[in-house]
Amino acid sequence: MLVSSNQFYQNQIDQMANLQKQQQDLQTQISTGISLNKPSDNLIAFSQASQLMLEQSNLSQYKSNMDTANASLNAASTALNQSGTVLTQIKELIIQGNNGTLNDVDRKNIATQIGTLKDQLLSLANTQDANGDFIFSGTKSKTQPFTTDANGKVSYNGDTNQPTIQISPTLSVPKSSTGFDTFVAVHDGSRPAGSSIFDSIDTAISDFNNNQASTDGLSQISGAINQITSMQTVNGSQLAQISTEQDVNQAQTLANQSQLSTLQDADLATLSTQLAQSTTNLQASESTFVKIASESLFNYLK
Repeated sequence: MLVSSNQFYQNQIDQMANLQKQQQDLQTQISTGISLNKPSDNLIAFSQASQLMLEQSNLSQYKSNMDTANASLNAASTALNQSGTVLTQIKELIIQGNNGTLNDVDRKNIATQIGTLKDQLLSLANTQDANGDFIFSGTKSKTQPFTTDANGKVSYNGDTNQPTIQISPTLSVPKSSTGFDTFVAVHDGSRPAGSSIFDSIDTAISDFNNNQASTDGLSQISGAINQITSMQTVNGSQLAQISTEQDVNQAQTLANQSQLSTLQDADLATLSTQLAQSTTNLQASESTFVKIASESLFNYLK
């Protein structure tokens, strides 16, 4: 009889413990609105949901990377647009300075104006993004790309490595062009090898200060404008590429969210019914246990 009673007590205790755990699980699912809180809820569904959440985390990081690249490329786009405007103004001044009717004073005044525009272009070439990084320094983003020596000659201090950032599992994009590709390595046969756009501006300034026309300066600045236009086209294509990938990223994120919802979202009506049934079963089990336990104790005392 003792063995039988012990077995009965243990079975009842185990049954009540299982019912209490079932209640706790149901209450957790109802309070969180999620039916998958641990692998034992549904191993296959939990595994699928975990994989989707990992993918969502990756998509979120790619989105952040695209936002970073987008901001940098937009800053570069603004700088390039303004650089094109400055160079056009310089070209117009060179054309004006090449007029044979001008005298020494006129040309020196034009040289001064071109010098002011050179300073504006230098400032644009040293553009920084919202994080304080120089967008035209290549991968040396903390180094100011262009500096001027005591003689006014501009030097490039960045590198020729284009900074890139991962925006999908299979795609990386440049954050900007380098200052070397943009302002130094101008594809124009009219300028000396290794000379920059700033050197071309200096050529015009020197010519006008010496009261002479600047034929080479005009040709070189025309080539510089073409260079900036070319870089604007490249920059625009990179922005378009990011825009396309942003659409893909958003679509995949929404699709994953839908799948996660299917796997995870709790059916509150069904869970409430199950909780009520579990509560009833637990109360009945407790009542039965108390009643039989009391009778057994009475028989023992008797």
